[in-house]
Amino acid sequence: MAVRMIRSALPLCALALLAAAPLSAREPLLRCLSDFEPGRYLVRSTGDVPASRCLASAAELAMAGRSGGPDCRVTVARDTRQSGTLTWTCPDGRSGRSEIRRDASGIYTVSAQGVEDGLPWISRAEWRRTGPCEGR
Repeated sequence: MAVRMIRSALPLCALALLAAAPLSAREPLLRCLSDFEPGRYLVRSTGDVPASRCLASAAELAMAGRSGGPDCRVTVARDTRQSGTLTWTCPDGRSGRSEIRRDASGIYTVSAQGVEDGLPWISRAEWRRTGPCEGR
């Protein structure tokens, strides 16, 4: 019985290793981000003043606006056309988990939590594309 369970788990383990790829190799990270456009986004978090952010990649959106770098490893846990879930781990010790929902073209809701500089953080925000970034 145990041998059968190990054999059936091997293909799943291999698939998980393939899914954990460097951030730069995973563009687009999720199907719900396939129409992501770099540019200026209005970020609205509960209890915070709306802020404007320039995003260069879908990876920044997936990491709740944090810059990941190409050495961060991403594992996709769920991936549909409307939403997805992923986790990431970076060599500098940062890590996190994000749930992304595509609400409409250029509008995303990102719920994320992680650890940065040894401290936990959590966020939930709507990201709405407002146009191109100035000077780019």
